[in-house]
Amino acid sequence: MSGASDWPQRAFWLAAVLVIVTSLHFVRFGYDFGTSDQDEIVPAVLSRLDPTLLANDWYVQSQAAEPNVRTPVVIVLTLLSQVFGVAGATFLLYLASLLLLVYSIVALVRQFSGGQLAELLAPVILLLLTPRFTLGGNDLSHALYVPSMTAWGLALLACAACLSRRAILAGVLFGLATVFQPLVGLLSAFAITAGLLVSEPRADGLGRAIAVLVTTTVLVSAPQLIPIVASQLAEAATTTRNVFFDVIVRVRAPHHFLPSAFSTTSMTRFGLLFVAGITSLTLSPATRAHRRTLTSILAVIVAGCVLYTIGVEGFESSTIAKSQFFKLTVLAKTIAGICIAISIEHTLSQKYSLGLRTRPALAVVIAVIALLVASTQIGPLKSRYAIFDRKDANWTDVYRWAAETTVRDATFLMPPSNSDMRSWGQRSIVVNFKATAFQSALMQEWHDRLISVSGNADLADRYVEPSALDESYEQLSGERLQTLRLRYDFDYVARLNPLTDGDWEEVFRSGVGESAHQTGPVYVYRSVRADGAGP
Repeated sequence: MSGASDWPQRAFWLAAVLVIVTSLHFVRFGYDFGTSDQDEIVPAVLSRLDPTLLANDWYVQSQAAEPNVRTPVVIVLTLLSQVFGVAGATFLLYLASLLLLVYSIVALVRQFSGGQLAELLAPVILLLLTPRFTLGGNDLSHALYVPSMTAWGLALLACAACLSRRAILAGVLFGLATVFQPLVGLLSAFAITAGLLVSEPRADGLGRAIAVLVTTTVLVSAPQLIPIVASQLAEAATTTRNVFFDVIVRVRAPHHFLPSAFSTTSMTRFGLLFVAGITSLTLSPATRAHRRTLTSILAVIVAGCVLYTIGVEGFESSTIAKSQFFKLTVLAKTIAGICIAISIEHTLSQKYSLGLRTRPALAVVIAVIALLVASTQIGPLKSRYAIFDRKDANWTDVYRWAAETTVRDATFLMPPSNSDMRSWGQRSIVVNFKATAFQSALMQEWHDRLISVSGNADLADRYVEPSALDESYEQLSGERLQTLRLRYDFDYVARLNPLTDGDWEEVFRSGVGESAHQTGPVYVYRSVRADGAGP
């Protein structure tokens, strides 16, 4: 459809696609809050709203001391939380980001001359059917809010604007994407502009348009980039050991940084999707007009990934590793998925009359999806999908008990895999595996704490599964816990196994009431300080 007279139908179709895909995303993946990657965000918001919460948490307080890559998101959520509460604000940002992702994919489909069926198929393929079909553990969407969701929504919309030569708009959107997740914004801007220079090196006005785009991107993202760049330069001048590579790349997240650590499954999935996308791009007449541009962008991504692999695997360069260039496989996946959708649409349109403008049919589809969503809240699927409903009742009871009965500045020693206590129990912890500092000195502190708390020496120089860290944590003796208590001054210990050492009575007092808490297999012991008093 084209022309101003068609805008009501186009708007109706867009609204239908947004509702259908977003609703199915909730049915397909559910929704979670206050766990996993959000341990770097939600506790920081809680602490800003109420400084008495998490006041003794070394990680929360150290990250609040200076700006970092999460600061803009924390500020946005803090402002929204004053109206909607932390859980409500996080959900609203998640929903807005998911809708933005769907819209940006539709915008790219339109940019590549796709029709209505492709506008529906592309987000279904990319957001519902191919989760984690990328390299490096990255993706467009997740089952809980992470800043990269907002960043990718903005970046894909910026790509559409850039390809249509709207340089200022593209720069603003790339800049905003950089504010939410610096690497997503900067890498996607690089891939698109480099691809355009490769495909159209002599195009009139291209150099000027790219200069305008880069300038706008830098100006919009300056409040985020300047503190980060200054911090990196200061660390480079004072740090001699390659802490980032030793701690973050090797120990914390090799699956994000090292191609040799990518799983066979992820490589197979991405390879199949990439080949299918290239095939659609090469053979389908529907993508002929954009073939050169898209091929150039994909070539830039492939070449960059090869150079990244050489720099990281061959030379162990922290500078190169910090770029996480394989994040651009998300953009490659997006291009591949859109090409596949447009190719399918073209093939079907040659054989069938596609009646996609029938409003009653769309109304029925949306009604069925609404019933599916409702069933996840009131039916048998509720235990998996219910919004804000924690899945482990035993730990949920511990979090509730901690929030309601312990003093606000209490500190807990928790199993290393636990990423919920800060957000749900709203109490400080000694350390966990998930939340990692962004500054070199604090990365080393995180590493030291995790080795001490887990009691797992293998963690010194390689990645260890969090479940294995929990196993070694559960084997810590009362004597070892006493040593840790003197070092980290925690008030409570939570374990899945009861303490059985003969000397544990001298360290912790168990029982009922205020001294300890037990629910199911979870035991919580209260520390006895030197004066014999608990927290």
